[in-house]
Amino acid sequence: MSQALNNLKKLIIEMVEEEVSLEEKLNLFLEKNTPTNPSKWSYYKSQAKKKFDVYPSAYANAWAAKKYKELGGGWRMGKPKKKWET
Repeated sequence: MSQALNNLKKLIIEMVEEEVSLEEKLNLFLEKNTPTNPSKWSYYKSQAKKKFDVYPSAYANAWAAKKYKELGGGWRMGKPKKKWET
């Protein structure tokens, strides 16, 4: 009987540890990069909208990000949005 309880405890611990690691992995995909200087990012985004015929596009966003970073802009990881929690 005690062997069965030990096995059950080990199984529960493994499941809890696995769930935490899955949550951490999911957060990597849900976190968003946010600009450290939102007004500067907004300016270069609007310049990209004027410069490129198609916006949003990968080229336009890459151009805006390049200009933003050239003049001192940076990025940080934002908090993930958890839509499934109430």
